[in-house]
Amino acid sequence: MSELPSAATGQHINAYGWAARDSSGILFSFQFTRRANGDNDITLGYSTVAFVTPTFTLPKMKHDIVGEVTKVGNNVTKFKVGDIARVECMVGRKLIAGSAIGGMKETQEMVDFAAKHNVTADVEVITMDYVNTAFERLAKGDVKYRFVIDVANTISSLF
Repeated sequence: MSELPSAATGQHINAYGWAARDSSGILFSFQFTRRANGDNDITLGYSTVAFVTPTFTLPKMKHDIVGEVTKVGNNVTKFKVGDIARVECMVGRKLIAGSAIGGMKETQEMVDFAAKHNVTADVEVITMDYVNTAFERLAKGDVKYRFVIDVANTISSLF
């Protein structure tokens, strides 16, 4: 069996993302390489969904990244493969904080509770190709709810 890429061996893996390529701030999809997981890292599956809050003020923007843990490093104790994890990012304030939401069982219990009691969230689901328009709407204050970026369907349509 071949060894999986790891940070300790200096290996890199292919990744996909979106980034501004110039000062316009317009996001474009791109392919890049990143270092492989280290002993203290977790990897979230590409079905990750990002939330952008309507409390957007340049240059600060808060977003959460939620996804299924697909790989854990040897020293990781708070997560296991299959858990749902959330990473909170504050652009402009350099806040990066992770928190465990729970495993599939806990997530299903929460969804069942919400369904039983008709608890819903007001969100606007978008794909990444709409994100630049979403940023414009945020800047104009033309947003009532959180944007939920459907990354999984965006990636499957691009690559």
